[in-house]
Amino acid sequence: IFVTHDIDEAFKLGSRIILFDSGNIVQQGTKEEMLFNPKNSFVEIFFGIKNFTAYLNSAIVKDVMCTPLIKEKSIHMVNENSSLIEAIKILFDLK
Repeated sequence: IFVTHDIDEAFKLGSRIILFDSGNIVQQGTKEEMLFNPKNSFVEIFFGIKNFTAYLNSAIVKDVMCTPLIKEKSIHMVNENSSLIEAIKILFDLK
């Protein structure tokens, strides 16, 4: 058990997260469950866009992507252990 108020830290270190409000458990689950299936508006607001960025920083490419990024016959490789935010930065550089 690790207690933190830092969402980035919780997403990187925790396999399961428990969110409390006024001493009561509001929701528990994986970071994906917390972000994409909030049980109520408190959870949805708590895990807003700032914390979605935390998710992108902690998720890795190999879990969500199977093919290399291709543009004009050049292949832009992304390490499978790179964070999703790093891969997204490469996508924006492909303009």
